Amino acid sequence: MVTVEIQLKAYRLMRAAVEMAAIYEKNRAICKYVHSTSRGHEAIQLATAFQLQPCDWISPYYRDESILLGMGFEPYQLMLQLLAKGEDIFTGGREYYAHPNYRGADRPNMLHQSSATGMQVIPATGLAQGLEYLSLIGSPLLVRGAADEAPVVVCSLGDARSFVGVTHFSDDRGNRARRRPSGPRLPAWARGRAPRRSAGGRPGSRPRIALRPRRG
Repeated sequence: MVTVEIQLKAYRLMRAAVEMAAIYEKNRAICKYVHSTSRGHEAIQLATAFQLQPCDWISPYYRDESILLGMGFEPYQLMLQLLAKGEDIFTGGREYYAHPNYRGADRPNMLHQSSATGMQVIPATGLAQGLEYLSLIGSPLLVRGAADEAPVVVCSLGDARSFVGVTHFSDDRGNRARRRPSGPRLPAWARGRAPRRSAGGRPGSRPRIALRPRRG
């Protein structure tokens, strides 16, 4: 049930996110750090954050500041990461905005991830598989929710990341791990392999995209 208290909390946090976005835009000439905001995504991000428990895991992306606010982090803490300050509690100012990592008993856990967009997909997939395995073997290492709920893993990414190889590789890997059909077989470039070349050394009909560095 959505109580009045939850609605008021959500409204205050939505207003905070709106004001933060306005401040960032106003001072873009001063703030040289690349950033984007959760403008237009505030409601769904807060709804997601309010559902998470300390046993859960989340891999946010660079527009997920409203999720972080909903998890209990303060605007000042997020701004320290935005400005790459050494006092940043997440990475000491070493990572992209809204790319935090956190381990604690009071909030959902967050894995450290690369600043490159889309790089959170594969670690989140492996984490979900690991939690599923701990559940299957009945491991005492599996932390459950207050009402004995199983932990969940949330991975957030933008529309532009949905076509890159790492995203399709993670989806294919998860499907194969569960031994169920994964649909049409992905091309080599989407599975992380270099495209095939003809006998003459010219690229074949496959896209000229390689996720692994070439040798030589």
